[in-house]
Amino acid sequence: TPIPSLNSSRLEWTRNGTGLLQDGGQIAIQADRLGLRLYSVQRSDSGAYTLSIPHETGPVMQTFTLSVYVRPVIVEPRLFYVLVNATQDFTFTCHATGFPGPTVTWTFANGTAINNSTGRFVISQSLTYNTSTALVSSIVRLTIRSVMYADRGMYNCEAFANLFNGQSSQRASMTLVVQVPPTIQRQSLAEVFILQGENASFAISIMDPVNPVATVSWSSPLGSVLMSARYQLASGNLSLNVSNAQRNDSGTYTATAVNAAGVDTSMFNLTVYARPQILPFTSSREGNSTGQFSAQCVVRSFPAAEVAWYFSNGTTIPLTTLSPHNRVNVTSSSVYDDSLLLSVVTSTLTMSGLTDSDRGQYHCRALLNVLNMNLTDSRILQLDVLVPPVLAVSAGTLLVEGIAGENVTFSAMVMPPTFPLVTTDDLQWSVQQGNLPAASDPRFTLNADSLQLTLTNVSRTDAGSYTLIATTRAGTYSLTFTLSVFVRPVIFAPLNLNRVYINQTDDLMITCSIT
Repeated sequence: TPIPSLNSSRLEWTRNGTGLLQDGGQIAIQADRLGLRLYSVQRSDSGAYTLSIPHETGPVMQTFTLSVYVRPVIVEPRLFYVLVNATQDFTFTCHATGFPGPTVTWTFANGTAINNSTGRFVISQSLTYNTSTALVSSIVRLTIRSVMYADRGMYNCEAFANLFNGQSSQRASMTLVVQVPPTIQRQSLAEVFILQGENASFAISIMDPVNPVATVSWSSPLGSVLMSARYQLASGNLSLNVSNAQRNDSGTYTATAVNAAGVDTSMFNLTVYARPQILPFTSSREGNSTGQFSAQCVVRSFPAAEVAWYFSNGTTIPLTTLSPHNRVNVTSSSVYDDSLLLSVVTSTLTMSGLTDSDRGQYHCRALLNVLNMNLTDSRILQLDVLVPPVLAVSAGTLLVEGIAGENVTFSAMVMPPTFPLVTTDDLQWSVQQGNLPAASDPRFTLNADSLQLTLTNVSRTDAGSYTLIATTRAGTYSLTFTLSVFVRPVIFAPLNLNRVYINQTDDLMITCSIT
């Protein structure tokens, strides 16, 4: 209603009791001061706006109440891509401000609402009023307990409020990337046993899920698998092949899978057996009769082999404690050679008081039972017992008698046992402390085996000693014959006097010379 004689300069606007002045910016008052316009209103502009008109009957007042709503604004999260390791707990925080207080909800990527009924998903909420900004803060936390790989994906946070002109909302989306450490599963035996020279393989697989992709590496007893050309990786490093395995390949092989989420290892153990090998030894040995003989059989293998000596008939020579009471002894010792990575077994065969019956073959045999196989090696030792030659008269006696002009024979024989056998090269005749005359002397002849010497047309000057000497590497033996030469009596008559004529009654003397 118009007021007569109204002085507009006396009209006054107040907000919450405080006078308002036109500032040329946010506040604009009409020229007649009956209207007030606010630009870019803020929450702090809310309140009671009063127009006071002075009058003689008392001031006339009109009050307007302004309520300023603030659309919901999500101020957190600030990260929209997060990495989380599986099995850990993780919390998303959605912080929205506005007025009236916004309602905050969480949804999966497909729009399904998340609430506390989903078990591992826990939602907690808090509301606070900020007096300085006059805004309500709504903080809603989504906690995922023991994060699983299946929890990966997008999560939506939405804040909405009912305003005077309808509903207003804002959404923020966050992507959860779940890192899963690798888990190794063996695809081959953890314990592998092979023979030296064979091949071995180890294989693994990486169980799903794993994120990010794991890097697989191997280590061997020698260090890195790249240190030996005999190690070959295949199938994206999921398998390791060892070719022509040697003893130093024995040990632990470790597969290591690693990614940003963690690491896993798997170990394999390789045992490389070494076949028994008898080190070379002299296959033919000699021992002196009545003497002592010793031979060693050295065997390398892994593990230690059983070593035994056998007679030629297959009878085992028992393992004994070296004792002078035993004519045949077998002792054994075993050591581990760290440089060769092999067990070394030394079996010693000792024989004393050797006789010719000990001559023959002796077998050393090594036995190793592994991988359901009997692995063997054997060597043969030929033992020859040296028996010195012994000579004897084969016919007659050592005293040989002959008649001048006739032939005499000295006969000998070699008495068994003798080893080595006596040959013609081992026999030497000597006559009267000298050597046998040259073969050009027609009176001396030897038979084929040189054991018989014949002397033709003997004379008194041939009498004396005749010695046969047998010399071998076993020793020397001599046999001496003594020759006596007899001469038949011979009557020598006077020269050309076969008949004598004398007169009767004369004396006659006839001389007869006998030699």
